[in-house]
Amino acid sequence: MLGYIGIISEDEYKKYKENGYGMNDMIGKEGIEKTQESQLRGINGRKRVEVDTNGRLTAELSSEPAIPGNDVVLTIDMRLQKAAMKSLESNIERIKSKADYKKNFGDAFAGAAVAIDVNSGEVLAMASYPTYDHLYFWQDRRIRRHRRR
Repeated sequence: MLGYIGIISEDEYKKYKENGYGMNDMIGKEGIEKTQESQLRGINGRKRVEVDTNGRLTAELSSEPAIPGNDVVLTIDMRLQKAAMKSLESNIERIKSKADYKKNFGDAFAGAAVAIDVNSGEVLAMASYPTYDHLYFWQDRRIRRHRRR
C-alpha cells in the first residue's frame, strides 16, 4: 500500500524531466509513493562553491535551501492494519495446515482484506497475503530487464 521509491529509470526520466527531475532523482515506484509523487516531491537545494586544485572548499558562492515536499496523511488505523495482516496470514496458514481433502482442500494460498469506515468512506486497513520481499522484487526486475536487451 505505501509502496517504495527508487532511482528514476530512463523511461521515467523522459516523462518527468520537464517537471525538473534529474537523472539521479528518486521517485515513487509503487503505491502511495507513486500516486502521490507530485505532492511528496520537494525541491532540491543548490550550493555553488569554489574549490582549490586539491578539491578543498575555499568559498561558498551562493546557496538555495532545499524545500521539503508536502505531507500526505492516510486514514489507516495502524492497529487495525496489523490485525488484518496477522489475521490473513494466520487463517491462510491454518487452512493450508488442516487440509482433510473432503471439505478443506488446503488450497488457500492468498487473500486480501479492506476495512472501510462506513460513515466517511475512509480506508482504515488494506492488507494482502502473501506480501512480497522488496529485495526479491528488485532482483527479479533487473533479471527481466537484462533479458529484454
